[in-house]
Amino acid sequence: MAKPKSTDVSFIQNTFVGQICDRAGKIISIKAKSTVTATLELFAKHDIISAPVVDDNDTAIGVIHLIDIVHFLTTSLDLNMPVERLLGLSQESKSIAFFESTDRMPFLIKVLGSRQHHLALVHGKNWKCVVTQTDVVRFLWKHMQHFKDLASVPISKLGVVVRRSNTPNEKKQRGLVTIKHTTTVAEGLKIMAANEFDSLPITREGSYELIGILRSKDLTSEVVRQAAQSRETLSKLFGMNVLDFVLLARGKKQGDEHQVVPDVDFVSCFIDDRLDKVMKKIVENPTLQAWVIQPEKSQGSIGVLGVLTLSDIISVFG
Repeated sequence: MAKPKSTDVSFIQNTFVGQICDRAGKIISIKAKSTVTATLELFAKHDIISAPVVDDNDTAIGVIHLIDIVHFLTTSLDLNMPVERLLGLSQESKSIAFFESTDRMPFLIKVLGSRQHHLALVHGKNWKCVVTQTDVVRFLWKHMQHFKDLASVPISKLGVVVRRSNTPNEKKQRGLVTIKHTTTVAEGLKIMAANEFDSLPITREGSYELIGILRSKDLTSEVVRQAAQSRETLSKLFGMNVLDFVLLARGKKQGDEHQVVPDVDFVSCFIDDRLDKVMKKIVENPTLQAWVIQPEKSQGSIGVLGVLTLSDIISVFG
């Protein structure tokens, strides 16, 4: 099914990248020699998931994302490692997407809708800023009057939602990825790194019943940062099953798994929701993807049906 295209091409073509930069002068960066622990503390303090890495002259040499740290933790627990050593572990940090403030919007949409970059560094005459995929989605959502036809389209009609397969042998370029509640944190991080998602649904063994969500942001929790003081303690923490870890990281009691599903940071939608409704949820609760859910046959349970990433949403406007 061909995905619908935006209905006001002229608006996008006549929009400049600089118009999206509303945070000039507030760029948050981290020094190349800073440790992984310091990076996690910075992310926790500012509630962010990525930042430019700069040298001693404040020149950007790369971008560090929580996914890079997830990649790193699959092979090492040395959180005293300089963050510059992690550059290139994910698609995000392999190259920097640089823009001028005078570049036009179609170029930005092409780059941030490609699944390779989650943010771009923007230079201006007297300033610079960072534009994230969320910033682009927020900008487009605020101007949805230019895309009225597209706004009302159910996401099922976009042609970009990755859905679970009902045919076991069906081959897909991209598939729905979930983790079972018995999976260890270390194993969950490997799956997250392999797919470069910032969150993964936790499902009950043998089903798609949603019982929790593992987020890369859980690595910035006080529990992890305290455990990071000892490799032995951190290793023990990562040996837990993902559901117990999530409860611990969120400060909830063991056994209260019902508290995890309605987590405010878990952005979900239904397959027939309008595009503008889903974009509104993402703007209000920034994330790299919205999980498509549906009621399951068993009474009162919710199942994971698919996923819609920010890259997918942005590409629709290209």
